[in-house]
Amino acid sequence: MENRQGSGDTARALIRQGATDDEVLELLRFLHPDGKTTLKTVQSYRSRMRTGGESDIPLNGDALGIDRGQLRELIVGADLVAADTVEKRNGLTAREVARASIREWKTNAQVLEDVLRVWPEKDYDTLDISDVRSRMRSKDERIPTDNEVRRWQAGEPWAADLTPPPELVRPG
Repeated sequence: MENRQGSGDTARALIRQGATDDEVLELLRFLHPDGKTTLKTVQSYRSRMRTGGESDIPLNGDALGIDRGQLRELIVGADLVAADTVEKRNGLTAREVARASIREWKTNAQVLEDVLRVWPEKDYDTLDISDVRSRMRSKDERIPTDNEVRRWQAGEPWAADLTPPPELVRPG
């Protein structure tokens, strides 16, 4: 792998693609192992991009993260593209479809079906869906685990406070 970009260019490109600050730092450490980039540096890049006229750059908490397909492209050396050139179908990226389905209390397998229905050519699997679910849970959003969803759909008893939104109807 040959990387001709500096770590700052790489960080800004990753931020434009929707990466969280933690993802940017992790990838920078991988792509630029001799760099001295810290989390504060990444936060500074994001801040300067937002104040410098790139108003479409999300705050870290609103960043969707990078999916595995994008990571593979980055690591093998594909060109980094701005977030506004990310493919969308029906107005949604594959990650956005996954997030919406997870919020509807679907299992990872059901979410994958939803994503592949809209994006049949995507190289997604249940691990990608699990990653999306984990990121959503880490943002203090009340998102059930795949096992909790399966138990709810089967009508099995729950832990005390975990209940889906009242407008959802149990399948079957």
